Amino acid sequence: WADETAQRNDALDRLSHYDRVWVNDADEYYTRDAIEQILGYPAPIGVGVGMRTYWKTPEWRYEPADNWHPVVLLHPQRSTFREYRDALARESFDYPDITMHHFSYVLTDAEAMRKMRSFSHASIVRPEWFEAWRMWQPGSAINICPWTSPPYVRAVHDPAPAEIQERYANWQRIVDMHETLGDLGGRRRATVAATAEQGGSR
Repeated sequence: WADETAQRNDALDRLSHYDRVWVNDADEYYTRDAIEQILGYPAPIGVGVGMRTYWKTPEWRYEPADNWHPVVLLHPQRSTFREYRDALARESFDYPDITMHHFSYVLTDAEAMRKMRSFSHASIVRPEWFEAWRMWQPGSAINICPWTSPPYVRAVHDPAPAEIQERYANWQRIVDMHETLGDLGGRRRATVAATAEQGGSR
């Protein structure tokens, strides 16, 4: 694909025989009530939702909150992605009372650096943002918005719902387990290779 927009539109083409598609990135969470509410709308309607973006942990979020209402449920034949994650759907309605909990910046230092250098918006990240990320402490008034023409955004203490935090913690345990198994597998392969090399040199 040429870019993220093309990738998402290709996915819609491949799913065109379905009457609706849920667009859900790995860092987007919903309460069970929100999921039931979204799925309760009829198939042709595109559903846009409100969004809370979290900062470093599920305890802190962006303030002011995002005013963008991404379309998360859509009809693949009546919709198209126009830029990145932004979908244009015919017969689309916003329901800002339904909340997407966006863990876009709930990251380790290494993950944040990697994301800002490689994701779709990397070209508009202000260079000094990395310093803001490192310097931020709970209660700090530092502007945490990453964009080159940023509004003023700060982090306020407003924890995600308990069920969202529990789901995120479960996911992190799975990730940690896979990373541990990957490390063990890598060390085992290195040991096998070293043993084979020693055996061949005798």
